[in-house]
Amino acid sequence: MRRAELLAARYSELHGSLWASLFGEPEFERELGVLEALAREMASAVPPDAARQADERGRPQRNLDELYMQAEVVDPFLGAKVAHGASLSYAEHMPAAGLELPRRAMQKVHRVYNGDASRLRDLSRRALVFRDIAQMRRCLEAIHRDEEAEVAEVKNRMDRSSQCPLGYRDVCLKLRFRGANGATRHLVEV
Repeated sequence: MRRAELLAARYSELHGSLWASLFGEPEFERELGVLEALAREMASAVPPDAARQADERGRPQRNLDELYMQAEVVDPFLGAKVAHGASLSYAEHMPAAGLELPRRAMQKVHRVYNGDASRLRDLSRRALVFRDIAQMRRCLEAIHRDEEAEVAEVKNRMDRSSQCPLGYRDVCLKLRFRGANGATRHLVEV
């Protein structure tokens, strides 16, 4: 355990110094400011309690079997949307990991969410890798303009004030898609 703690501390220090070295570069600071403002704007439009799985009437969906059926329906739609966003922003679209494994989902529901499956929001998920902040900003702008996308949560770990363990930085979105093959209430993660 001690070795893992030392490696984690070194990794965090390395990423912290790299992040700090980027400040002072005018282009980086400008793009980061625009990205922070866009993330705040997207987050400000999120309705209260939007980041829960819901049924067609908007009530919390706690049935794990139903959530998996919805995830299977919306997953190809999410894949197409993310591929399109990647092409607009020149990002690298990571291969789909597939749906969250049921065993892992059940663990999260019981260990993290106190038995409430409606809080399980990443059964269907995708990742993009950006070469720079300008690419990330272009992709977020495309999502923000997409009339089929409803943002339910924004976690901006690119924010200057964000405390990031091990130096990991990203912007994580929870989204719903209108027109997602009938699974319009199902939350996905990008």
